[in-house]
Amino acid sequence: AIRTHWRRLALLLVLVLPGMARVCTGLAMWVLGIPFALALLFGTAICPTDPVLASSVVTGEEAEEDLPEHDRQLLSLESGANDGLALPLVLVALAVATPLTAGQAAGEAAWQIAGALVVGIIAGVAAAKALHFSERHHDTETGPILLYTLLLALLVLGVSGIIGVNGIFGAFVAGLAFNVTSSGSER
Repeated sequence: AIRTHWRRLALLLVLVLPGMARVCTGLAMWVLGIPFALALLFGTAICPTDPVLASSVVTGEEAEEDLPEHDRQLLSLESGANDGLALPLVLVALAVATPLTAGQAAGEAAWQIAGALVVGIIAGVAAAKALHFSERHHDTETGPILLYTLLLALLVLGVSGIIGVNGIFGAFVAGLAFNVTSSGSER
C-alpha cells in the first residue's frame, strides 16, 4: 500500500502536517489567549491524526461503502506515520518553549526517528522471517495472526522504551517491515 500512496503520503506529512500545526498554533493563541511558545507546543502536539480515530473511520461496512479503498489505505498510513513524524515539530516547539537548544532538539528528533526506524525494521523483518521459518518446520500452531502482530507491537514498544526512541513510530515501521517481508495471508 505504501508503494502506491507514497506521493500523497509525502504531501500530507511534509506540507499538510506542518500547516495544521501552524493553524492549531494560531487558533490556540487567538482562542485561548496563550503565549506563542505555549501555543506552538500545543499546536504541534495536537496536529497529528489519531490512529485510533482513523481506524474507526476507515473500518467497517460504512467505510467500505462510502470511502474508496485507496483513501482508506492512505488515511491509515498517514495516521500511523504522522504520530512519529510529528515528533520533530514538537521538539522544535520544546526548543522555543524551554531552555532546550535547536541543536539539542534536532539531535533528539534524529535519535527518536532513526532509532525507531532501526528498531522497527529489525523487529518487523525478524518477526516475518521467524514466522516463515517456524511454518516451514511445522513448529507453529494455526491461530490468529493478530496475536502475533500484537506481540510484535508490544516487543517494539518495550525495546523502544528501553532505548528511548519513539515506540509508536517504531511499531508502525515494524508493521510495514513485517508486511513487506511477509507473504499472502500474513499481510
